Amino acid sequence: MMRKMAVLLLGLTVSAPLWAAEVAVIPYRIANSSDQFNETTGAQYAKLLGLALLLKKGIEPYSPRELQVDMSSFSIDPRRSISGESLDALGRGRLIDLILTGTLSRSGGVYTSESVLYSTAQRKVISRERLRADSLFALAERDIREIFVTYPDRAAPGAAIASVDAVLVLDTSYNVSREWDAIKSGITAFASGVSGDWDASLRLYVAPFSDAPAAPKAARAITSPLSLRQELASIRPRGGAGPAALGKALAYAIDAVPWRAEATKVLLVISNSPARDVSRAE
Repeated sequence: MMRKMAVLLLGLTVSAPLWAAEVAVIPYRIANSSDQFNETTGAQYAKLLGLALLLKKGIEPYSPRELQVDMSSFSIDPRRSISGESLDALGRGRLIDLILTGTLSRSGGVYTSESVLYSTAQRKVISRERLRADSLFALAERDIREIFVTYPDRAAPGAAIASVDAVLVLDTSYNVSREWDAIKSGITAFASGVSGDWDASLRLYVAPFSDAPAAPKAARAITSPLSLRQELASIRPRGGAGPAALGKALAYAIDAVPWRAEATKVLLVISNSPARDVSRAE
């Protein structure tokens, strides 16, 4: 059985949004929840949707931390069905223009999302989609593309393509060996999504962590699908992931990567090991 995979968006900065609107992404309700596929996955998927929304449409999502407090204030529990009245109260009470939420399920290695987009101004659901993909990364990109189909992409025709600097802090311990093929597919989908199928000026860095290998001494940018495939093919999950492994990889990601001042900056952690250092990193 597939173990729970943690996908954590620890940091993201971007230039001014293209479309100035408040869009909240409520954690998705999990159908047929289990120890390996539960509400944590729904919250992680909401973060991926927020990332895809920002990079694809230039719409900065409402703060997940503030949203968590607001949901408690308005008695909204993403583990249960959410009424239109509750969405309307949240939107009007916090001046949120659009609210995206839905249900996430998994069967046979395929993820399915059932998403709805609620408009506070129109007081109704204005978009509804049911989509499938073999990774959460690919599913999030498809969800944003279809749900927000009437909203312009961040890069208008003829405009300069924005640059993106992204670091994947990647668990390469034995803990990910069973899911390694799925992880590689997800990373490929992620890179394609954040770069607009590699049209943007993407510099992707991989910071592996486990007890076996040491972090690379110099940051090396991945700038093409071929170089990404070669990088992932060179990695073999091995060793454990002790308490200090993640912290060292995060330090490398923050200090060793030559972040460009003008670029959108993304720091993503993919781990199947206990994330002991995550709170300190945040």
